[in-house]
Amino acid sequence: MSFVLLCILVVSFVIQLLIYIGLFARLSIKDGSNPEKRPEHPAVSLVIAFKDESPNLSAHLAHWVSQDYPNLEIILVDDHSTDDSVSIIEQGISEHTDLKIYTNQGAGKKEALSTGIFAASGTWIITTDADCKPSSDSWVSEMINERQQSDVILGYGPYKSDSGFLNKFIRYETWFIAMQYLSLAKVGLPYMGVGRNLAYKKEVFLKQGGFADHAHIKSGDDDLFIAGLTPDNIVGLNLNSFTYSIPAKSLTELIQQKRRHLTTAYSYKLKHKIILIAMFVSQFMFYTTAVGLCINSSYLSLVSCIFLIRTIVLLWIAQQKMSLLKEWHLWYWAPVLDILLLAYYCLMGLLLPMKKKTW
Repeated sequence: MSFVLLCILVVSFVIQLLIYIGLFARLSIKDGSNPEKRPEHPAVSLVIAFKDESPNLSAHLAHWVSQDYPNLEIILVDDHSTDDSVSIIEQGISEHTDLKIYTNQGAGKKEALSTGIFAASGTWIITTDADCKPSSDSWVSEMINERQQSDVILGYGPYKSDSGFLNKFIRYETWFIAMQYLSLAKVGLPYMGVGRNLAYKKEVFLKQGGFADHAHIKSGDDDLFIAGLTPDNIVGLNLNSFTYSIPAKSLTELIQQKRRHLTTAYSYKLKHKIILIAMFVSQFMFYTTAVGLCINSSYLSLVSCIFLIRTIVLLWIAQQKMSLLKEWHLWYWAPVLDILLLAYYCLMGLLLPMKKKTW
C-alpha cells in the first residue's frame, strides 16, 4: 500500500512540476515601463452593465471618464436598478458628451451587456464592472496597445490589498486563477477571461453570436464567451492595464460569490475540464499521499525531498509572477495559501450543487 501511495505521489509531483515550470513559468507579463506604442487609436467603447450600484458609480465614474484615450465612448446599461444609480449617471452625462446610458429591455447581466455592445460605435469593446477602478488614466490605452494582431485581450482584475488573512487568500486565489487562464491562453487553450477587465473586437462578438450559445446560463459573459473563440487571436496583458475591485469581507460572502462564478463550470469544453481537473487532482493527490506516507512512516526521506522540491518551485514561481502582478508581499505565504486553496476548492465542490439565485 505504501508503495502505491509513493507512486501516486511521484506522478502527481511530476504533473505539478509540469504545471508550474512547463506552463506558469513561461508566462511573460510586460512591465509597462517601455511599451511599444501604436500610432493609431481605433474607436473603443467601454461597456459597463450595472444594477443598484450607486456607491460604486459615484466612486468610479470619474476614473472612467478621465481615461486619456482620444477615441472613447462610455456606455452604461441599467439592469432595472431601484436606487439612484441612473440619476448619478445622468448627472455625469451633462458634463461628458461621450458618456451614454441605456436601459436593459430584458433581464440579467448578459442581456444588459448585449444591449450596450449592440449600441456601441467602437471597433473595440472593453468591459468592466461597476465596482472596478482602473489602475490608471492610461488603462484603456494600455489595453488597446496590447492588441498587436489579435482580436481579444485578456486583462487582469486583482483585488485591493487590505489587512486580514482572508484578503491574502482572496488575492492568492485571484493570482492562481490568472496564472491558469493566461498561461493556457498563451499555449493556445483559452478557456476564460474576467469580465471586469476584458477587450475584444465588436465583430468578434457579432460573429460569435454574442452570448446566444449560453444565454440560458446567468454567468458566462467572460469564461464561456472566451472559451468559444478561436485560440490564435488572444493576447495577454500589460501591468498598466489592471482594474482593481474590493474583495469579499467575510468567508460567507466569498463562498456566495464563488458559487456564482462556478455555475458555468459544467458548460466548459471537455478539453478544458480535463486540464482543470488534472490540475486539481494532481494537487489533491500530492498532499493527501504525502500525508498518508508520513502517517505510515514510509519513505520519509524521499517524501520530504519531494515535498521540499515542490515547495521551492512554488515559491520560485510565486516570487516571480506575484512580483510582476504587484503582489510583492504575498509570495512567501504561497505554501500555506496553496494548501488552504485546495481545502477551499474541496468545500466549494460540496456546496456547488446547492441552488443560488444570482444577478
